Amino acid sequence: MSDAVSGQEAAHKTTPPDVLIGQDGYLFLSGGAHRTRELFSGVTPPSAASVQNFNENIDHRARFCQKNGIAFLQVVFPDKMVALADMLDLPEQMSSTYQRDYAVAATSEAQKQVVYPLKLLMGQKPLFYQTDTHYSALGSLVVSQEICRLLADGLADSLEAMTKVYRITEDDFSGDLGSKFTPPLGERTHRVHSISTADAIRASNGGRQGNDGLMVLHENLSSVSDKTLLIFGDSFMSALLPFMTHVFRRVIFCRTRYFHTELVAAISPDVIFCGMAERYLSACQRDLQRPHFLSFTFANGRGFEPTEKFSTLWGKMIDNTKLLGSWDF
Repeated sequence: MSDAVSGQEAAHKTTPPDVLIGQDGYLFLSGGAHRTRELFSGVTPPSAASVQNFNENIDHRARFCQKNGIAFLQVVFPDKMVALADMLDLPEQMSSTYQRDYAVAATSEAQKQVVYPLKLLMGQKPLFYQTDTHYSALGSLVVSQEICRLLADGLADSLEAMTKVYRITEDDFSGDLGSKFTPPLGERTHRVHSISTADAIRASNGGRQGNDGLMVLHENLSSVSDKTLLIFGDSFMSALLPFMTHVFRRVIFCRTRYFHTELVAAISPDVIFCGMAERYLSACQRDLQRPHFLSFTFANGRGFEPTEKFSTLWGKMIDNTKLLGSWDF
């Protein structure tokens, strides 16, 4: 184990019931709402309806984007428990629910649109935080480069060159798993910080991080391309924003599990990414069941307070007259 984690671990008498401690002090989510250990061991596989919903969603999203001249990719972020399975001493073998349950049932069109970068992450400890379920900054950079490579247009090379706009620090950090301990388990890790420029503006609608309805708008006049990127995704996709905002002129991130055509019409993006953590494959719902994106914050009973310049960026990026959606599946 690393000194950072092992020294603290000795002071803890109990491990939270939904956390496993693997080799070198790496922590793994084993329970939670998605019952990850049961999901990735195959003990409790996703339902047939969930598999059908996921693949039908991808087919519909791909056809919609092709019809409207929009580049599209669906990213499934491999789980830490799958990528670093060799670091766990368990009687059962962890394996990918995407590969085992979803890919085999997918149409050829759905398979072409899904990015599942397990080969890049398999066994690569530096690409993951010790005390968090998410990828490290390096892991997010590697995945960002792979996504841009698949989009072609030389974006992967451009993204690699744009790493000069970052500074790297070594910080104390306690992730979503480490914080479950009392006192929290932490680590020393490298963090990547985007260097602010006068050409870049970022604003948020004030929705709470981690909740559906969060919207982040970003404009960078010094970006590699002049394209607009619309993202529907979760916290794994949000972690790619510091890299994507140096590739695309305009980036609109929407925290949601659905594909919202009502926003596509109003934003007219060149590229759409959808992204989800692999554990969310435990239960997938149909896009046709979605609420309007702008209703999330009110339906959840959580108010929001937009940050400075949100209204300015909103006015530049979103056509209010098309928010009801003029494009259909």
